[in-house]
Amino acid sequence: MANKELDKLRGMSVSDLNKSLETIYKEQFEDNLKLKTGQLNETHKIRLNRKQVARIKTVISEKNNAGDENGK
Repeated sequence: MANKELDKLRGMSVSDLNKSLETIYKEQFEDNLKLKTGQLNETHKIRLNRKQVARIKTVISEKNNAGDENGK
């Protein structure tokens, strides 16, 4: 599961990754607000979103590092 998802993320451009990162941050904010008010039934979404953010940031840094190595 994670490998397919990583392949999909690696195929995206950095701008698309940043857009999806922004979307996930909005979801995290809404989920945390719902959690604090007791309205969130799917508490596992918080952990999944946090892991997704880490995956996206990792792919972005991989792409940036690959660009630095190609430029040298």
